[in-house]
Amino acid sequence: MYPDEIPDLAANAVALAVYVAILGGWVAALLRFAGGHRRSGVACLGFVLLPILFGATTAAVFCPTPCATAAPLADITNWVCLALGVLSAVSLVAYLRSGHEERRRRRGIGGALTWTRRISPAGS
Repeated sequence: MYPDEIPDLAANAVALAVYVAILGGWVAALLRFAGGHRRSGVACLGFVLLPILFGATTAAVFCPTPCATAAPLADITNWVCLALGVLSAVSLVAYLRSGHEERRRRRGIGGALTWTRRISPAGS
């Protein structure tokens, strides 16, 4: 590596902290959504839209197809990320619009991860 190519440690630490915060928010929203909270599904949709935004920005600005620096691997990963992001967003919107989680809640069926205890302790 040349001396001018050495990455800035502080910038990498900030980028890593932002990435971990986004990932932590996404996991927390997924856990709450699995527990039956509809607002968390909307938060998940926001987190799903991030890869679409980043993939579209990369394709349009940083490395348009064919990518001059890392073709074809960069092109494949960029377009797969975009396609999976759009597929995830469409399926999540379809699920939220279907009202499926409302029917489950009315029938008393919780999500896969619920924080309440469903079985009463012995002797109560």
